[in-house]
Amino acid sequence: MGTGQPNPQERLYGLDALRGIAAMLVVLLHIHHQTGALAGFDRGYLAVDLFLVLSGYVMARCYEHRMAGGMTLAAFMKARMKRLWPTIAIGVIMGLGPMLGTMPASTAIFMTALALLFIPYLSGDQPIFPASLPMWSLFFEVIANAAHHLVFRRMGSRSLIVATAACMAFMLAYAPSANVGSTSDDFWMGFPRLLGDYMTGILIWRLVGERQLVRGEVGLVLLPSAVLATSLVPAGSGWADFLFVYLCCPLIVLSGLAPLRHFRKPLVWLGDISFPLYAVHYPVLLTALRFRPPWPVLLVLALVSAWLVLRVTTKGNAAPPDRVTGVPATT
Repeated sequence: MGTGQPNPQERLYGLDALRGIAAMLVVLLHIHHQTGALAGFDRGYLAVDLFLVLSGYVMARCYEHRMAGGMTLAAFMKARMKRLWPTIAIGVIMGLGPMLGTMPASTAIFMTALALLFIPYLSGDQPIFPASLPMWSLFFEVIANAAHHLVFRRMGSRSLIVATAACMAFMLAYAPSANVGSTSDDFWMGFPRLLGDYMTGILIWRLVGERQLVRGEVGLVLLPSAVLATSLVPAGSGWADFLFVYLCCPLIVLSGLAPLRHFRKPLVWLGDISFPLYAVHYPVLLTALRFRPPWPVLLVLALVSAWLVLRVTTKGNAAPPDRVTGVPATT
């Protein structure tokens, strides 16, 4: 198990900073998809794998001792939904407007209702959550949270290592890249991808705890530079994706356990808005693209929208802590 119980009031600011940078990489990826600019960020989907590794670590750190103390599955999932659903709902409802311009109103409303209920829309080669594209990974994260309470917390570290290795081996053998799970065609591949990521995070907590083995600057530099470097590899070369996921992600998370020494205030702010930024940026981009603004304007609009959503969902608090543990959630 991890080295000692976590302090419920202690924030790991390095992990906050990593969440913020990862969210920015996803936003830049989607700006690239919509405008053609920023081609160097076309592998920004790799930040999703980091999100799930972070989630596994933080949920193990903050909840496993509570689960062992009698916290029920219902209470755990209620806490997660209380943290996630309000922001997700805002993003889903914001996504209704752009959909109304591309499909019948009845279909758009139906897809929006499914998304609000966390039910994927499995039909054809399209996103499983058309109302809010990034929600696909949140769907898998909620499944991983439930599996954590039901299964993972009861597994010893050796069993978790075997299960994680099996997910990795499956992905290496059958996935063309790490970019799977978001559409109906490759939906089923999301399970080994993201459950493997999540179990990796649990293992980091179990084996390392909060020991500071890697300097914090390592992850802050490695995360964006590795994503940019991976983009230089020709499309279809899945080995580069898996090198990032299975080697870089654990190293980046370990670096996040060290204290922030530089640019603390902007990085913590970016971490604070990371979840609303991830959840609402896509409909913001689609709505703003009607006016054909340059990509820096799109980025500013996404950041401002995320800050406003944070203010609404936290009632003006400076940071979005998990209300049960006091520690900011990973997504």
